[in-house]
Amino acid sequence: MNVTERLGSAHAGARAIGLPLPPPSARLSRIATLAFLGVVLFVVAGAAGLGLYASSHAGRIYEGIHVGDLNVGGLTPSEAGEALDRHFTAYASTPLTLVAGNQTFHLAPSAIGARLDSAATVDAAMAWGRDGSLFAQSQAWAQALVHGVDIAPVITVDPARARDQLAAFAPEIVKPASNAALTFDTSGRPAIVPDVTGVRLDY
Repeated sequence: MNVTERLGSAHAGARAIGLPLPPPSARLSRIATLAFLGVVLFVVAGAAGLGLYASSHAGRIYEGIHVGDLNVGGLTPSEAGEALDRHFTAYASTPLTLVAGNQTFHLAPSAIGARLDSAATVDAAMAWGRDGSLFAQSQAWAQALVHGVDIAPVITVDPARARDQLAAFAPEIVKPASNAALTFDTSGRPAIVPDVTGVRLDY
């Protein structure tokens, strides 16, 4: 028996064992197709989820948005405005502690005419996550949901009332500066008087 006959016998034996395996290229094609379908389904599901989240917050502030320590996420503009006004009313009547050196003074924001522009503050909260592409918006939504986002309140102060309040504290805070000097005591010995740093209010 020559080599050709032996190889032919081995090939016939292999065919007798069972069905031949599909070519590797066919298996890889099926795996690639399944992977592609999985990616497509994932993208479609993600886009659908983002669309549902956006539609559920149409006319509402996105979740995770705060103004100070007030959570306004999920509220409509009117609801957020009312909540901000209530919150600021309590804040404005609570005295703040001002420190100057070793002295402390108390001053309520309402005493200097502090006012909250709730409409402008709500507009800023509503604007979060609504600019740019869908990808940019989804990043903003995720940031607010995971880390939270603080919107600065729009507050104005009456300059005249603020100056009047600070001027009332001035006599207890302001002191003139003086240079160092050389003096002599009663026995004629020289003595150095150290300089004094002055304090003034810039208002």
